Amino acid sequence: MKLHTVRQRPVIFRLQTLLDQSLAVSRAVLDNTLEDVEPLPKSTYEFISGQLKEIDQILRLSAHELPQMPFTSRISCDDQKNC
Repeated sequence: MKLHTVRQRPVIFRLQTLLDQSLAVSRAVLDNTLEDVEPLPKSTYEFISGQLKEIDQILRLSAHELPQMPFTSRISCDDQKNC
């Protein structure tokens, strides 16, 4: 197994921390959805899903040492309706 570089270590640790927190928050969203008996707005789901796909693409590029391709950053949830 290849170890992280000195520069990657703190960034990977921070990413893992954020992913752990995101997982906990997504479980809370599910709990609230079940308690409210109201589904998450589709636009909110699509926005978050798009961000997760972008993260996945970036990590795939990083893991396979492919040349980095430009990506467009998503607009913030504040700019979306029903977020």
